[in-house]
Amino acid sequence: MSLPLEQLARGLAELPPALEIVAYCRGPYCALSAQAVEMLRAAGLPV
Repeated sequence: MSLPLEQLARGLAELPPALEIVAYCRGPYCALSAQAVEMLRAAGLPV
């Protein structure tokens, strides 16, 4: 499943809570994955 950062907050309920979630960005200087990890951890999801 692919969710852009701007859609992540709305898509949190769709993510499976029992599976580890991987956040990544394309590009050598992308910091969006770090923001995604913060949101996922705040929601109690395993990252």
